[in-house]
Amino acid sequence: MIAGLRFPLHPLFVSFFNEFHVTPDQLTPNSWRISTYFLYLCLTNNIEPCLRLFRSVFDMYPVLRSNYYVYIQVKVKLLLPHFPNSNCGWRRRFFFIRPEVGQFPFKTCWRTPFCKHFNEPLDLDHELKARLDKILSLKPLGSHMSEVLSNENLWRVRIGSLEDIDNFDLGGVMDVVGFSNDIAEDMTLSPLNKKKRRIDKGKATAETTVVPYPASRVTRGSDTRAYKEFGFPYVDSTVEAKIMLGCVNEKLIEKFKNKETAAIQRIMYTNHRRSLLDKAIVASKKKDSEIAYLHDEVDQLRKKLEIADDEAIARYKMSAEYKSSLHMYGAESLKAAIKMTKEWLVDDHSEINPDEFDRYMRKHRVVMATGRSGRIDLIHIRPATIV
Repeated sequence: MIAGLRFPLHPLFVSFFNEFHVTPDQLTPNSWRISTYFLYLCLTNNIEPCLRLFRSVFDMYPVLRSNYYVYIQVKVKLLLPHFPNSNCGWRRRFFFIRPEVGQFPFKTCWRTPFCKHFNEPLDLDHELKARLDKILSLKPLGSHMSEVLSNENLWRVRIGSLEDIDNFDLGGVMDVVGFSNDIAEDMTLSPLNKKKRRIDKGKATAETTVVPYPASRVTRGSDTRAYKEFGFPYVDSTVEAKIMLGCVNEKLIEKFKNKETAAIQRIMYTNHRRSLLDKAIVASKKKDSEIAYLHDEVDQLRKKLEIADDEAIARYKMSAEYKSSLHMYGAESLKAAIKMTKEWLVDDHSEINPDEFDRYMRKHRVVMATGRSGRIDLIHIRPATIV
C-alpha cells in the first residue's frame, strides 16, 4: 500500500495482469513504486497510458530462486524520485483480500508470469514514440517517491479514487483477522520500548482492516487458537514458505513429467528401431532364401549343360531328318563307289569294257543297307527281274 497499490486498479494494470499472468501480490514493492509513478506521470502530463508504452519503458524479470515473484526494471533513461533500494521483510506483511467471484477483472490465482513475452522488442508507431519522448524529457515530480505517491496526489489523478469505488465493495473483501497479544507482539514492524509495548498490548485484540500475515515465529498454541476463533486453516509457516513449497512441487512435477516424456520418447524410439531391425532381419532371410534358390537353379543348369551335347546328338540320330540324310549320303557314296570302280577298270584292267559293267549293274538291282550307326554295312546285289 505504501508503494502505491490502490483499489480499484487502473485499466493499465488490469491489462498487464491479464496478458502476462501476474497478480498484484507477485510484484515487489519497488515494482509497484515505479509502475505507479509511471501511471501518475502520464496522467499528470496528459499522456495517455497504454500497455505498449508501459512495455517500452520497463522490463520484467523473475526474483532470484523464485518463478512467481517478479520485479520491474526501467530500461530507458527515465528520471525517478528517490526510493529505498531494499524492502526487507515485505513478504511477511501480506494481508488477505478475498473478493467475490467476478469482482476482480483479473485472475487472482498465482501463475508463472510471462517475463520473456513481456520483454520482447516492440515496434512503436510515431504517436507512441512521441509519448515516450515526452515522458523521458520530464524531470522527477519530487525528491522522494513517498511524497509523490501520497494519497492526495493519487486521488487527484483518480488512482484509487473514492469516486471510482462505488461498485467496488472494498470493505466486503478485506479479511479482518485478530490475534492474541503474543502474536501481535511478534508481528510488530518497528522496535518498541517496554512502556510502549505495554500500552499497545491492550489494543492488539482490537479489530483492524489491514492485518499483516503472522510471522514464522507463531507457535502451535497460538496457531490453534486462531484456527478455533476465526476458522482459518493452519498457519504453521509464512506465505513465502508456502509459495516456495508450491514452486518446489510444481518444479518436481514438471521434472517428473519431463523425465516421463523423455522415457516414453526413448521407448518409442527403441520400439521403432526394433521394428526396423525385425524388418531388416526378415528381409535378409528372404534374400538368403532367394540366393539359395538361385544357387540350386545354377547347379541344375550346369548339370543339364554337361549332358546337353549327348542328348542333342541322341535326339538328332532318332529324328527322321537324320535318317533321310543317311539314305542320301549312302546313295551318294554308292555312286561315288561305282564311279571309282569304273576308273579302276579303265586304269588297271583295260581288257574289260566299262560298258559291260554298266550293263551288269542295270541287269542287277543294287540294294544298300545301313546299320544303326549310320554307316553302310553291306551292299546286296540281287538279280533284276527280267521284263
